[in-house]
Amino acid sequence: MIDYKPLDIVSIQAHLAEMPVGHRIIYLPEVTSTMDVARREAIAGAEEGLVVAAEEQTAGRGRFGRPWVSLAGQNLSFSVVLYPNRWSFARLSVAASVAVMRGIRQATGLEPSLKWPNDVRIDGKKVSGILVEGALQDVQVRYAIVGIGINVNSDPSDRLMA
Repeated sequence: MIDYKPLDIVSIQAHLAEMPVGHRIIYLPEVTSTMDVARREAIAGAEEGLVVAAEEQTAGRGRFGRPWVSLAGQNLSFSVVLYPNRWSFARLSVAASVAVMRGIRQATGLEPSLKWPNDVRIDGKKVSGILVEGALQDVQVRYAIVGIGINVNSDPSDRLMA
């Protein structure tokens, strides 16, 4: 097990207080999936930009229902509630992937690449996956949940990744 320091949500939220995303964060030490919690919040009318973050996911998932293993201290696992229009909804996966690539580059100086449509890689190894789920009503998008998992302290060869 990795010795790690849990996320400092108070500090993170303070830095994001005026931003469209992250001004409110629900932080859970352990959850089945941040996507599930975010979906419940969206259905209940949560404000746009709500982030659900967890130290550990016991039933995280990627595309096609593939498991996303997310152990405490090894990954950043979070989901964001959005209310996009249909045009934006269709582009969320690519936009989130590009944002994750840029964030990794800025934080580490490494040069990630994108494996279409939602995997971020470094040196050919997957370091992040993005999953977008949403609900439509008639022709309107009711909500979208963007789930992001970033491997931070884990060896990609030791785990299942979506």
